[in-house]
Amino acid sequence: MNRHVDPIRLAGHLFLLSLREAWRNSMGMILFFSIPVVFLGAVQLTAGEGFVSVRLFYPAEEVGILLTVRHVAMVFAAAAVNGFLAAYYALILFHQDFEYFRFCTFSGLHPAVLLAGRFGFFFLLVLLLSAGTTALTAALVPVNHPASMFAGFLLIGVVYGACGGIAGTMTRDFLLAFLVVALLADIDAAWLQNPVYYSAGQNIGLIRWLPAFYPSQMIFASGFTEDPNALAVAGSLAYAAGLLVVLLCILLIRLRPLRQGRQHSPPSAHRTGIEAVLKGDKP
Repeated sequence: MNRHVDPIRLAGHLFLLSLREAWRNSMGMILFFSIPVVFLGAVQLTAGEGFVSVRLFYPAEEVGILLTVRHVAMVFAAAAVNGFLAAYYALILFHQDFEYFRFCTFSGLHPAVLLAGRFGFFFLLVLLLSAGTTALTAALVPVNHPASMFAGFLLIGVVYGACGGIAGTMTRDFLLAFLVVALLADIDAAWLQNPVYYSAGQNIGLIRWLPAFYPSQMIFASGFTEDPNALAVAGSLAYAAGLLVVLLCILLIRLRPLRQGRQHSPPSAHRTGIEAVLKGDKP
């Protein structure tokens, strides 16, 4: 077999391997897409109709808007759930079968191809999750720009997905990785980015450095104002790109010992590993 296999083909097979794993875990997929319905349904049933003033941060100014508690809670809960679910599923994708992928890199698979195939499937999941969350949110509260809100949900999913992938790659202890993801999502997306909290809070500069800040600002601006927040869009894209680069660097570091030993391995090991990737089998 030719050892110089097309990396795009390899990434495609890794995508299909991820798809088969998700298909076999049907209950996990059902929960992944039903949890937003449960959370937003709980907000719809319990949130009040009183008014609250919130602040949104634009490049040159702060804008204050008056919203009902239910509207704020609905959009905030949707963003927080999107971020947590994205981080959790990315954690599973990059934590699960890590030793198998270490063997594949030993046999010639580049970590960038692994990232492309694994994160490509994850991106499809986040697309579906964001579309469903946007449709459900728009059905429950009036939204000015659903397309821009969808983009915000998508970006918070990518940003937190990269965080989940980083946590899943850095440690082999799943509970430790999950704790890191859960604490980050709870402190950032599910607490400090609550516009009711930070509108009356201090040290807003600290909150602005957290991963969910720019996507959350983008979601609220597109949902309840007429002006798109260019700063939030640029910040979200920069965070997503930066965290994906960090994830790739960690993959390179974690897989480096095996890649350095590749030149001393017999040709049969290379063939076995690449064939395993192409067939979607485990060595």
